[in-house]
Amino acid sequence: MQRRNYHIQTAVPGKSKNKLLAIKVDENLLANLKSMDDWQDKVREKLNQLVEEQAIAPTPDQTYPTGGGRGLW
Repeated sequence: MQRRNYHIQTAVPGKSKNKLLAIKVDENLLANLKSMDDWQDKVREKLNQLVEEQAIAPTPDQTYPTGGGRGLW
């Protein structure tokens, strides 16, 4: 019998998925997620999008004044 070596290949080289995130969801949401093909990758992508949006969007202390409404002339 021939022995085969299996390993998980990451979609993005250099970015391993070795950390676990546990969140609680209701039964219906979990069932709906698990019914999707590649649901784990889809959830990871949405989480990445959320983090990127938060990094781009200014927080209230990062807003900049606009000059009090007076124009340049």
